[in-house]
Amino acid sequence: MVASGLLAYRFGADHVGQFNQLVMLHLVAGQLAAMGIHLSCLHYLSATSLDSSRRAHGARVALGAVTLIGTATGLVLAALAPVIERSFDSPDLA
Repeated sequence: MVASGLLAYRFGADHVGQFNQLVMLHLVAGQLAAMGIHLSCLHYLSATSLDSSRRAHGARVALGAVTLIGTATGLVLAALAPVIERSFDSPDLA
């Protein structure tokens, strides 16, 4: 609310709408990028023994998977930016 108010005061209502569209895309893409790996990692790591090397390995694998999937999701969104811009009818969104 504060960010929207500051944006509206400084840049106008059009920019607030674009900001809200980008936040919505960020939230949806972030959930797609994580793909529930954080919850799976939490479950796996809590079920393993107290061996710190096994936990560290599991955490590294999960971090690598999220990084790879997140990068791919970001690249897809960047490639689809013109399509998203036209679908939202926001010429300055991309």
